[in-house]
Amino acid sequence: MTARKTIRIICGINLLELVYVVFKNANSIYSTLRDPLGWGISEFLMFALTFIYLPLTIILFWQETKIGWSLLFFNSTVPLIGLIADLLAYIKQKFVNPDSFTDHHVGIDQLPEFVIFTGFLWVINTLKIRDYLGISKPRMLTTLLIPCSLGVLMWVFVFLM
Repeated sequence: MTARKTIRIICGINLLELVYVVFKNANSIYSTLRDPLGWGISEFLMFALTFIYLPLTIILFWQETKIGWSLLFFNSTVPLIGLIADLLAYIKQKFVNPDSFTDHHVGIDQLPEFVIFTGFLWVINTLKIRDYLGISKPRMLTTLLIPCSLGVLMWVFVFLM
């Protein structure tokens, strides 16, 4: 499979993800759009991610730009780090208080997300894709450094709380 075809498939999958996010959050998106003056930070971030960041990422990666690759890399890495931090928080809670009941489900429920984001990272970091887009190894490592730094901050926050 050519690099161009791989990029198109990844864009298609991300477009499906965008449609899923919109339908999954349709009620909250609708209520948020009805009262934009009452937005908090979480509503603003949900709106910006859904209607600005994800479409921009898909368009720029479809156009085979380096910034599109970087945005997709970031879009796949941050949730993956969040899943790992979530798992660590769950383990910490169970270790501190093993008899506690929690409705927080970690594990098999999040396996599809883990597989999808890991798959995206693996595919877009193959030499074929990186060479096609002109992404150097130092740029890849620099792009990796940003979400991983945020992830370390999340882990520190999780374990200090």
